[in-house]
Order: sequence, then structure tokens, then C-alpha cells
Amino acid sequence: MPTLFKDAAKVIVGNGDVLEHVSVRIDGNVISKIGRNLPPDGADIVDCTGKVVMPGLIDVHVHIAMWAGEVDWGNILDIPDEYLAMRATTYLQWWIQNGFTTIFEPLARRDLPFEMRRALRDGVIAGPRLLVSGPAIVGTGARGMFFGPREITGVDDARRAVREQISIYRNADIVKIMATSEMLTGHVESRVQLTAEEIAAMVDEAHKAGAPVHCHAYGGPGVKLAVDNGVDLIVHGAPIGWEFEPNLAQGSWQLQRRIDGGKFENTDYMGNYDLMARKGTFWAPTLSYFYKIYFEHWEEFQRKINPFIVGRAQLVGESIERNFRLAHEAGVPIVLGSDTGMPFTYHGDAAWELRLFVRFGMSAGEAIQAATGRAAKALWIDDRTGTIEVGKRGDVLVLGADPLADIAVLSTPGAIEKVYLEGKLSAENNRAVPVSRESMMAQLEKLETLDELLTHRSPYDNGALGKRIVTSTKA
Repeated sequence: MPTLFKDAAKVIVGNGDVLEHVSVRIDGNVISKIGRNLPPDGADIVDCTGKVVMPGLIDVHVHIAMWAGEVDWGNILDIPDEYLAMRATTYLQWWIQNGFTTIFEPLARRDLPFEMRRALRDGVIAGPRLLVSGPAIVGTGARGMFFGPREITGVDDARRAVREQISIYRNADIVKIMATSEMLTGHVESRVQLTAEEIAAMVDEAHKAGAPVHCHAYGGPGVKLAVDNGVDLIVHGAPIGWEFEPNLAQGSWQLQRRIDGGKFENTDYMGNYDLMARKGTFWAPTLSYFYKIYFEHWEEFQRKINPFIVGRAQLVGESIERNFRLAHEAGVPIVLGSDTGMPFTYHGDAAWELRLFVRFGMSAGEAIQAATGRAAKALWIDDRTGTIEVGKRGDVLVLGADPLADIAVLSTPGAIEKVYLEGKLSAENNRAVPVSRESMMAQLEKLETLDELLTHRSPYDNGALGKRIVTSTKA
């Protein structure tokens, strides 16, 4: 049944524009009309008098199928994939009821994320639209195997890994690579672990298949290497423009030198900000993760984590505001990527990070764009979602307060009154709409049909977003 969001006080488009006293109509799963005094014409009426209508929120970096805010990653060693999947079904509900209609899972073991995507697509579980990459692609020996990474050495390996991820058997929406190590693994997080040739080959293969490349990178050397070789988005970038000095107060540091035994120690990376702005390379700063550790849970973190990692976390925590302001002032396109699941960051709470965006220099309007239209561009789905425009998918929020006046509205319980995903009411008053028996029965009827066999590894039928269309075999 069509839905008419009638006479909203404001419609936040998601591209910087704001419309006043207009209505929005959805037919099927697509926004069909926007204007004043639209006739009902048989639509279900949602009275938006005094309300704000805006696009569904988007988070470009979420660990839905791995972590859940744990501090001690050792716990993950003993958690099997099956249990990770079971708890993720609850977390997915938290996301949709908090206004997120699209999230991207950039790192999970084996086929777990692909089957979660399938379950959401088929209406078996409640939640947002889920884009996935599968296992992250890393240099040989770069990550603990409990992450389930795809290790590569050399250009041929790099191309093969991407081809496997974007093959018909997996159909990854996005390719996730890791140019450097990770703060919480015990390596120096800015240690470069891929070569320029490997990154360029992976970008080439992904782009040929219509998929963007998101790249984990800490520190100036890794960021420059990734951006120079064409990645579409940098995750973390803590910091983008320099390399940390050793932090000897918190434990010994590898040879008391910078990365690679000092290879890059005399190089200036402050030009990375302008480089990213010029090339249009998106940045997901994952501020929540760093802020929660350093400014809210520092004593607990120090008790549970070894001094080497504590020392590195201190350097990152002290630098996040300066790093963000430099990037924002340079014009780097910043998007919401919360890294939810990392220590002290909990599923569904990611809009809280937008408060930091505003505190560190963004306007509320730009922060909203970072979590809607601009985030959709970073995922290469902006032709279909991210803004309230005719022809876009009906991913719509109805709010009782104005986030342009106070960005905290988006992370205030109860402020988001209704959440629509592809034109369907998916959450109301902070509660996800349960999966219906009818939805489950429809899935049972589809099982073992040729359509299911052709598309069960793909997100592209039943109106889900993707790079291509799988033609139905039904008459």
C-alpha cells in the first residue's frame, strides 16, 4: 500500500537542502512524489504535522558479526561463528529501531556476513539493509586468524582475493583491505603491511566489478600509500597527516623508532589532508571507538590491556580532535563510520558519534549529510538511497524533534518515532517490527526454486541494493 507522509514541518533531504511544509509519497519501495498538498489517492496517511522527515541513517563501518563492544578480544577466540550469528540477530534490530536503514559490515569470518545479508533480504530476521565485504584482505601474517582474514602476498594473490570476494558465489558489495596493522592487535598500528602494487591491483579488480574499496589505515605512511593507489575510503586514519613518536611512558616501543625501523621517519605527511580532499577520498574517522576508550573508560582499559597497546591508544586518543579538524578544514569528505563493536561501542548507538562531528567543527546539517547522502556515496549506492528524492528508495525517518537544531536528537531515545525501509514500516517508537509469519511462509515457498538457487548468494533480487540485476526466471 502506498504511504503518504503528510505535511512535514521539515524534510531534510540529505544533500544539504531542507524543504518546509511538504509531503512525501512512497509507492511500492520508491519515493514517487514530493510536494505540497499531495492528494491521498488511496495511500496510508502518516500525519507529519510538526514533525521532521529525513533519510534513514547510514553507517559505513560496523562489526555486526564479530564484536559487540568487548574490551578483551580474547573472548572472540572461543566464540564460534554460529553464536556470533545468533547474537547479531538482536543487534540488527537495535540498528533499525535507532534509525539506521543501511549499514556495512567490513570484516567477518568466512560466509557469516553473506548469510546474514541473505536472511535480511529474505525477511527471515528484522534489521536494516546490510552490505558486506566478507573477510578483510590483508598482507600475509598481518592479522590474527580468529578474524578470518584473506591473506595475500603479491599482485596475483591480490587480484585472486578480490575476484573471489566479488564472484557470483559471494557477490561482496564492497572490498575491504587493510594497508596497516591495528591498534588493539599488539602490532604497531601504523606499520604498513601491503605494497603499492598490491593495493593498485585490488582497486583495479574491484572497480571493474563496480565495487568500491574501503581501506583500513593508521598513520601518514599507510594513508598516503592507500590514497595514492586509488582506494575510495580510508577507515580510521588516526592520524592522517603524521606518524606518532614513540610513547615510552607506557612501555617499550619497537626499537624506539617509527615504522619499518625508521624508513619513513623523516617524511612529512601533512599533505595527506589536501590529497584526500583533491581526490575525493572519503574518510570514516571512527571517533566513537577512540573517544570512548580514552575519555570515558580509560582506567578500565588500562587494567585490561597491556601497556604497549595502552601507550598507542593514548597517542590516538589525544590526537582525534586535531586530526578531525585538520581534515574537515581541508575539505576531506567525512562520513559516519562508527566502528561499532569495538571496545565500549554498542550496536545501534552510532548516531552518538555525530555529536563529536559537531563538537569538532561540523554544522549539524553537514553531520546529517555525513550519515545520509554522503555516506551513500561512499558505499556507491547514492543513486538509490541516502536522500529524500523522487526515484530513491523509501528509506525514511519520522522524528518528533529537529536534529538541525540539536544533533543529539538523533541519539535521543524516542525522538525517532517511525522508521521505514524500502517503504515498509520497520520500526516504531524504538521497537523493531517483528518478522511476520507471512514473511517466513513466503521464504519457505521460495526455497529450492531456481530463483533461490541463482540468487541466494546475492543481495540483488527482491529489490535489495546491488551492482546488477538478476533476471527472474518466472513466466
